[in-house]
Amino acid sequence: FIRNSAFAQNNPVDTVSQSDILESGAPSMGNYIRDLTYTQNTNTAANVNAGGSGSQSSVGTTFNLRGLGENRTLVLINGTRAVPTNSDGTVDINTIPTALIKNVEVLTGGASAVYGSDAVAGVVNFILKDDFEGVEVSALYDTTTEGDADKFNFDVTMGGNFDEGRGNAVVYASYSEREALFQGDRDFSSFALSENAAGTALVPGGSSGIPGTRVFGGPTLPNGQTLGRFNQDGSGAAFTNADRVNYAPDNFLQLPQEGFLVSEMAHYDLNESARVYSEVAFTRNQVDSELAPTPLFTTLTVNPNSAFFGADVQSALNTLSADANGNVTIPFIGRRMVEVGSRQSLDTRDGFRILLGVDGELNDDWSYDAYYSKSILDRIQLQNGNVSRSRAAQAVLVN
Repeated sequence: FIRNSAFAQNNPVDTVSQSDILESGAPSMGNYIRDLTYTQNTNTAANVNAGGSGSQSSVGTTFNLRGLGENRTLVLINGTRAVPTNSDGTVDINTIPTALIKNVEVLTGGASAVYGSDAVAGVVNFILKDDFEGVEVSALYDTTTEGDADKFNFDVTMGGNFDEGRGNAVVYASYSEREALFQGDRDFSSFALSENAAGTALVPGGSSGIPGTRVFGGPTLPNGQTLGRFNQDGSGAAFTNADRVNYAPDNFLQLPQEGFLVSEMAHYDLNESARVYSEVAFTRNQVDSELAPTPLFTTLTVNPNSAFFGADVQSALNTLSADANGNVTIPFIGRRMVEVGSRQSLDTRDGFRILLGVDGELNDDWSYDAYYSKSILDRIQLQNGNVSRSRAAQAVLVN
């Protein structure tokens, strides 16, 4: 494209330098951006243990300008688009070489007219150093006061100028590892909380999806109680709040993570008005999420005279309307499937980016920048601990 300075517009831009980040004392870029006044609800991969599919488990550290959503904040590297982490264009800034960040320009006003709908909230442009010389090695290790949830990060950067300063090349490599921490490992998170009956305080609560099966709106048992759950011998009982299961201990408080990044940047001045440049990067990030065993909530058809039911339950179920096969339908039940173990989402992302271009100035008013860019994201997500509703229904429809 050709850029004309006559079309330049005034926009609110905040510039953050690497020295600003270092002076803040923040251990990472992710920690720093959480304190910026124009970012809200910023996610980090350490604290997003998503429910259900766990699809957000490896989103990583993202920009969310003014709370409009990560997919509405465009992330650029040297003015070009970065490798997305998700299909919605969300970018994990942990994939950007921290040691090479020169400064960060944040356009807090919408820029959708220029970049499209993914820039409705604004644009974040990471400008990387193009004159790095030498070797820089850094390592970070931290642990909690309990001696767990360890984090380790190792970075190495090597680069230098050549041909009397007309060119520069740099290589960056990083490896990071983070250990898991469960909610049950801390007193403050070991119980699922819910409001008390008066709505005045939080008290230990839990889920109605219990291992012993929760029956909602069940028939009346011979003893006058409403069938709400099953005892281990197949007899029925009423359901009370004391029967709720505490699912919190099985959830991650800190997600485990392992990742590495390798990148290369180079440029060479052909003459005073032309420069060729390249950027190549490969990143792999694996972040797992884990939740308590899945609760299966469904409508269920059963044989009321099944030997698995106690006599009192059989009597209660026989008061319901039966179909042509003699089976009855329980409107809604829930069972926590502890038999299949916890729900796990094993999420691995491989990202590749290549950028080749030439830029320069034609005169005082005109400049140009032509480049070829390609990004590839390969994501593999495996889920363990889920069950098939249809097969579960078949399993219980026995004589």
